[in-house]
Amino acid sequence: MSPDSQFDFKRARARLDELRGAIDSSKAGPEHSAALLKERAVAYALAPERTLLASEQFEILLFRFCGEQYAIESHFVSEVLRAPAVTDVPGTPRLLRGIANLRGGILAIMDLSGLLGTTPEEGQTEWVLVLGEERDELGIAVDEVVEVTRVRTDEVLPPARAAREICRDWIRGVTREATVILDGRAILNDQRLQIDIPEL
Repeated sequence: MSPDSQFDFKRARARLDELRGAIDSSKAGPEHSAALLKERAVAYALAPERTLLASEQFEILLFRFCGEQYAIESHFVSEVLRAPAVTDVPGTPRLLRGIANLRGGILAIMDLSGLLGTTPEEGQTEWVLVLGEERDELGIAVDEVVEVTRVRTDEVLPPARAAREICRDWIRGVTREATVILDGRAILNDQRLQIDIPEL
């Protein structure tokens, strides 16, 4: 050590105290070591659950139609109505149940049973889901509105091969509870639902 250098006694004592503590700990009996390991294991097991990001889940509206349960992303549903009075329109496809007055505007009410491959139950339709993103585009008749809930993206399964080919393009996925989640954008963009309503 050169005469100009200074020995840091305070730091050396702190290091010695640290080493003594480590030595004393290593001399502890097996019971103490086992208890310490168990305490650490419990602490690791109680790690907080990770909060899901918004991108890992999405909100859906559950509804029943023709005896089956379906869902659609809630942001495609601008409004839920009790089934309004519907006026028949002659010369239009069967999937158009008719038109209804929605705040002074005309809303086409669709019966999707044919496209979904299901059979409507007479007198069961109680509600209309008004679909649209920037504006109200069409209404679909449903039997019952169940609830609005959230679903994890990783819990949505791809549709099985046995899924009805007639509406495969409309299916976003299936939940573990076998609820079919419809693709709202695919429905809104389907040319079969773009019907020119004649002037009345």
